[in-house]
Amino acid sequence: MGFNSPEWFIADLATIYAGGIATGIYITNSPETCQYCAEHSRANIIVVEDEKQLQKILQIKHNLTHLKAIIQYNGIPTKKDVLSWDDLLDIGKKESEDKLLSVLKTIGINECCILVYTSGTVGNPKAVMLNHDNVLFNLRTLLPLLHLKEKSEIIVSYLPLSHVAAQLIDIVINITLASTVYFADPSALKGTLINTLLVAQPTFFIGVPRVWEKINEKMQEKARNNGVIKTWIAEWAKAQALCYYTNKINGIDYKHLGYVFAKWLIFDKVKAALGLNKCRTFVSSAAPLNIDIKKYFLSLDMPILEAYGMSECGGAQTIIDIDKYSLNGVGRTLPGLCTKLYNIDEHGEGEICMSGRHIFMGYLNALEKTKETKDENGWLHSGDLGKLDSNGNLFISGKYIVLHLLILIFIIIFMKNNELCKYIMYIMYIQCTRYPIKTVTILTFLRLF
Repeated sequence: MGFNSPEWFIADLATIYAGGIATGIYITNSPETCQYCAEHSRANIIVVEDEKQLQKILQIKHNLTHLKAIIQYNGIPTKKDVLSWDDLLDIGKKESEDKLLSVLKTIGINECCILVYTSGTVGNPKAVMLNHDNVLFNLRTLLPLLHLKEKSEIIVSYLPLSHVAAQLIDIVINITLASTVYFADPSALKGTLINTLLVAQPTFFIGVPRVWEKINEKMQEKARNNGVIKTWIAEWAKAQALCYYTNKINGIDYKHLGYVFAKWLIFDKVKAALGLNKCRTFVSSAAPLNIDIKKYFLSLDMPILEAYGMSECGGAQTIIDIDKYSLNGVGRTLPGLCTKLYNIDEHGEGEICMSGRHIFMGYLNALEKTKETKDENGWLHSGDLGKLDSNGNLFISGKYIVLHLLILIFIIIFMKNNELCKYIMYIMYIQCTRYPIKTVTILTFLRLF
């Protein structure tokens, strides 16, 4: 439990190498949520960053029946029974390498290695169980579309490592490619990220929509202070980039003179100011990115590849291919994975379902919730509405369960005492039974009336 650091990486991998199961806890979690995650996962060892995070664990320590050790990796622990990072390393030096090798030989690819706690709309967080094969198979399908090179990439680690995307990119991909990792300051998302980017000069950068929005806001603010001539030159340059990428989307990959000149005059300088002048791949994930934001960065020669996935599918399910770039949708299904729509309506929309070796094992100690999400044929039901075009590109329409809940709330508020309400609620009940996945909350509400 702590901000991204070498110690976080080492603790995570050491757990897995020792035959254990690693899980991250968000640093913003309350002591009560920490207690739930620790006790639910039967945690034997908890690693914390500093005194602040340590205090959360000390408050609940008496309730953690499986806890054997607490390790603090920054600073000197104030409690005698808490190990420092140096203490841990000293213990490790006394252990035999043969013991580690013997454990490694017993690990199976179908054994759980990572727990990802993901909160739903109601109740405690669910623990997504991912095995070695889930993670590595997803990695192998994703890498070719990211166009990353072995021993050449530089990545900045700043997104929460408790999230599956950060673990996949920052830890697993970096190990696979022998990349260089720079760790951002803990206040990265409060404005200091650019300082790390300027030093690191990453070749690959992933951000959630809010990160891209913040960068856009800062750049727009700076652009408003430009004079008339600078503004005209900037608008001309952005038009050249949009022209080039529009042609590329339509199958004409030709770098005309205006684009080449604009790249030299404007784009390279803008990227250098952001610390992204060496960056070849820009990715957005975790939530939909506004198309205006995508167009803005595209006009600055930074095509953002939007990806779609979830913890339950080990990371990514689809991503936009730079060689077949599009501003719309979240790209095609990764090679070797399967996507289908469940209960398609008259508009061609249905619940997005996924299948493949990357699909999670289930939720820890939650068989019923697993059955609600993963059907008997192994298809993961995402709870998201979407549609597929003729080329297999996926478009996200919204949350499946949210649509039903909005209708339900409307009925309850405006028609609760009406006979028509009872009829509509009956129709809603029938609709819910047609979509058995992700409807427990809806049906619970319905049965109250």
